[in-house]
Amino acid sequence: MLHAMRRNARLHTLFKFLLYALIAAAAIWFYLHFIGPLLLQMLDTLNKIQGASSQAQNQLSGFTDSLEKLRAFIPGAASTSTH
Repeated sequence: MLHAMRRNARLHTLFKFLLYALIAAAAIWFYLHFIGPLLLQMLDTLNKIQGASSQAQNQLSGFTDSLEKLRAFIPGAASTSTH
């Protein structure tokens, strides 16, 4: 009877190990096939958004520089009075 109990304990331990290994393998498989590609796509989209943002900031900077040059070119436009 003691041998049967030990055998059952070993089988129970082996079964728990296999169950945990199966759960870990399923989680890794799910990540690699579903979550991983989505995360890569989200990071790519975020990089595109950041690139567009920096491009818009550069264009705005160029516009304000052009506006300042125009104000400097027109006499009296840079110093307006509020009388």
